[in-house]
Amino acid sequence: FIAFVVFPIIVEFYLSWVYEPMVGSPRISPENFDFVFSDPVYRRSLINTFLYVGIGVNAKMIFSFLLSGFLTLKHKIAKAFNAVYLLPWAIPIVAGASCFRWMLAADWGIINTILTFFGFPRVNWLGQWSTGMLSVIVFHIWKFTPFWTLVFFAGRQGIPTELYEAARVDGAGGKETFRYITLPLLKNLYLMNTLISTIWTLGDFIVVWLVTRGGPADSTHVISTLAYRYGFWIGRINVGAAAIITLLPVTLLLSLIVMKWFRPVR
Repeated sequence: FIAFVVFPIIVEFYLSWVYEPMVGSPRISPENFDFVFSDPVYRRSLINTFLYVGIGVNAKMIFSFLLSGFLTLKHKIAKAFNAVYLLPWAIPIVAGASCFRWMLAADWGIINTILTFFGFPRVNWLGQWSTGMLSVIVFHIWKFTPFWTLVFFAGRQGIPTELYEAARVDGAGGKETFRYITLPLLKNLYLMNTLISTIWTLGDFIVVWLVTRGGPADSTHVISTLAYRYGFWIGRINVGAAAIITLLPVTLLLSLIVMKWFRPVR
């Protein structure tokens, strides 16, 4: 824990406060943070991060919760879906993102081919902020919804069937059993999944990088990809550390909530 969690955080925090001027010796200074906060790309990336997390996490949780209910049904379609719904999660993310970019290509992508076939104009999906950010969020939802569906499905399997049988005997329909049995018993699981998914998504780098690489014109960066840009594209590791440190208070707060939630009650 000390080697892989505490030590990297200390090093990251130290780097963020060490300013390395073009001329002169490095010094402890808040100038890295001044640079980050004054950069319009950082402000756009902060908005993108909260859009990415807010829309992506909530959409994943809603779809996963509903799909897990569909998987519990007995008919043939649900059984067939049960065999394939994990495929997006099982596909390597690099391969999935490459196919996704190919589908969204402005000139020869399959989505624009379908649009032009029906008489609609082509859309430069990855060439503007609005559709580029939408594409990142859609790919994120497509990729990770199956995992959370599996978690919710396992939670539903833990609900005693006697409760549903007793409700049916009492004349309760599907809406009533969902409202008074399923929802109350899965509420804590839903909240916990949302918190954990939020922590993971806040630091997500690979989805944004593979789909848009922060483009066009640095408009779809999130904080993690922007920190990479600072550190490795413009060669300012300390500024990159300062950028990623700005997410630390939110991440720590959410982590403390999760740890407190999992703490056994004595």
